[in-house]
Amino acid sequence: MKKSKKNPDPNAKTKISFHKGNPGAVGEDGKIFEVKSGETFTLPAADFFNLEGGEFKGWKCSLDGKVYGAGEAINVGDADLKFSAEWKTV
Repeated sequence: MKKSKKNPDPNAKTKISFHKGNPGAVGEDGKIFEVKSGETFTLPAADFFNLEGGEFKGWKCSLDGKVYGAGEAINVGDADLKFSAEWKTV
């Protein structure tokens, strides 16, 4: 995970948001977690979303374009992160 800029505030928090990634998916879009910058965060399962006829593949990060799996730990920098669910058709 790339970092953006140095944050001078040691207590700064980074917002990590999760989005459905498909207009046909249902659930709470924009779920947000706040994590202290510099800490490790474990990506959640996508159990707050559902897509009929789709199976969750992972979380695509807006910062680096990489797809991360649920349960994967990431190092949190000081840039807010947006993850969108990636789906495969079943």
